[in-house]
Order: sequence, then structure tokens, then C-alpha cells
Amino acid sequence: MQNHVCELRVMTPHAIFHFDADVPFGQIPQKLQEHHGITVPISSAQAITLRHADAVLQAEQLACEIPTLGASSCLIVEMDGSYIPIVTTAPPKGREEPPQDRRKTRTLGWIEARLGLCRPAEQENLRFGATLGTPDQAGDQLLDCAIRCGLGQQTYVHGLGDDAPWISMQVSGCFGDPGRYRH
Repeated sequence: MQNHVCELRVMTPHAIFHFDADVPFGQIPQKLQEHHGITVPISSAQAITLRHADAVLQAEQLACEIPTLGASSCLIVEMDGSYIPIVTTAPPKGREEPPQDRRKTRTLGWIEARLGLCRPAEQENLRFGATLGTPDQAGDQLLDCAIRCGLGQQTYVHGLGDDAPWISMQVSGCFGDPGRYRH
């Protein structure tokens, strides 16, 4: 019985987030009772969801100030880009014309996804950042990853990537010295 209670405690916040996406706060306790056999007050469902939303919001805010002291003496950072297909469709026509099968108006395009990762040299835990935005936005993502991995003003940064100019510019722009970039 003890294991079952622990399992419910772990499952409950996840279930609340899941139901909160589908129903208002007032209906969450009924859904939890129906699907999982547990009772949670509306106020608890609301508090858990708002706490989770706040954590998501905090995670989305990028760190951009390099601390004086860092937790890591050496970080390994890496960036790369990859083109991914994007499908667009023609906008719906006005109300006067009959509905159109938008699958027949689709167009295939491409956009570059820019990815970055960072890890302390002495650990294997990775932190990732990604954007479909500009190289500068990718650099902001990489800097955030590095700060969250323990970057300090004296941290040595070893950058890796291919020969794309935007990558070496972002690594040197974000980290400068001390560090080096290899392709």
C-alpha cells in the first residue's frame, strides 16, 4: 500500500496539468476522481497548476548575465543548425465561396532550426537550447545553457561546431576569452 500512495503523489501533479489543459479548475477534482480514484480540492489543483505555470515561465526567461564566480572551471558548448521542413497552406477564402480542401493548397518550405548544448567538462548532464530564430537568438539560448551549467567569468569554454560562420561568431560573441572554438 505504501508504494501505491507514493505513486499517486508523483502522478497527481502530472494528472492535474493534463486535465487543466482540457477543463477549467473547477472540473479537475471530478476528472481526477473519475480517472484515478483520488480526491483533490479545487484550490490544490489551482495552486499546483499555477506553480507549474510559474516554473515554465521562469524556465523560458533566458539568463544573460555571466556571474563573477561559476560552479564549473570548464564548459563544453556545441552548436549546429539543421533545416527542417515546414508545411504552409493557403488561408481560407472568404465566406462567400465554398470551403476549400486546404490539403491541396499546401506548400513545402524549409527553415533552419538552430540547436545548442552545454555541459560541464567533469559531468555528463547536458542542457539544450533551440530556436527557429536568428543566429543571435541561438547564441542567447547557448549563453543561457552555459550560465545554468555553471558559467562564470573565469570559466574556460571549449566550443565545438562545424565550419558555419554564424556558429563561431556566436561562440566568440557569447564567451570571448578564456576559451577556444574548434570545427
